[in-house]
Amino acid sequence: MKAKTNRNDPCPCGSGKKYKNCHENKETKKTSKVPIIMGIIFIVAIGFIVMKPNQSATPSGGRPGQVWSEEHGHWHDAPAAPAPSTTPSQTRSTQPSGPAPEGKVWSEEHGHWHDTPAASATPSASSQGITPQPPGPVPEGKVWSEEHGHWHNAPTTDQAQTQ
Repeated sequence: MKAKTNRNDPCPCGSGKKYKNCHENKETKKTSKVPIIMGIIFIVAIGFIVMKPNQSATPSGGRPGQVWSEEHGHWHDAPAAPAPSTTPSQTRSTQPSGPAPEGKVWSEEHGHWHDTPAASATPSASSQGITPQPPGPVPEGKVWSEEHGHWHNAPTTDQAQTQ
């Protein structure tokens, strides 16, 4: 039976150092690291469970009483809950009196101001799915598609003959 090595005895590895200055610290460090590492892993796991990341695409920064509009890409005032007997047309608000704020248009559907759209297509053309040709010269080898709203390659003479 092997006797336990005391701290001040020569180290059994043959280094000539005392056991406490040679292998005792290495053996102690191995056993003491395991609980520390397990504790860290446990704390990190609990942190992920408790502080679960926000999965929604809603950005932070809205004030109370506001909702994020995916359609418009900005915050809106939260709609008031309509009475059960009201229809959607009754819940819409009318445009406030006075001039429109600069760069804004009134939305009857939403009951508030929106940024002025960048596109200047006429309502009748856009409602029919037609986009007028932009001003300026026609790029070489291109034709305008009103239906798609962009330039297409002009048909070649071979394509025109087969059609």
